[in-house]
Amino acid sequence: MRMTPSLTLLTAAAMAALASPVKRQGVPPTTSEDSGIITAPANNTNAPANTTIPFGVQFAPHDKNVCHGAYSSVDIYILAHQPTTADLNSTFGFSDYLHYFGRYIFANEPGLPPIGTPPPSTLTMPDLGAEYNGESVFLAVVEEINDCPPLDYTDYSIDFRALGYFR
Repeated sequence: MRMTPSLTLLTAAAMAALASPVKRQGVPPTTSEDSGIITAPANNTNAPANTTIPFGVQFAPHDKNVCHGAYSSVDIYILAHQPTTADLNSTFGFSDYLHYFGRYIFANEPGLPPIGTPPPSTLTMPDLGAEYNGESVFLAVVEEINDCPPLDYTDYSIDFRALGYFR
């Protein structure tokens, strides 16, 4: 069989594409609701305005054996409703929040040096106003997890705790 120049060029291009590692483009990040990221406070903790509450996070348990990033970031919010992944905006944060505590970075393995600002061990509950007095509000985190197979995509997990708000 005699190869035509166009077939030879096509074959060479296909072989080059298979031989070179290419990061997959356009892979949408995944999102999941994953209890276990927040280690403190306990669900249904009372959180009066202007008081501190304990706060702790850990690497999302469902990704421990899949994603291999050394560090994860978390964004911390107070929301008026129980969050779902459908509430995340195009940048994987919540748009409709009562308070935003900020973005923090933590190591996924013991012994790694800190980088950036680690999550605080306590949060000061903001004054949300009289309309939320006696209501449940939700402490929510969005964890960004990198280096997930296949081909290093990013996973976003959310977790939340109901808080009893008092003014």
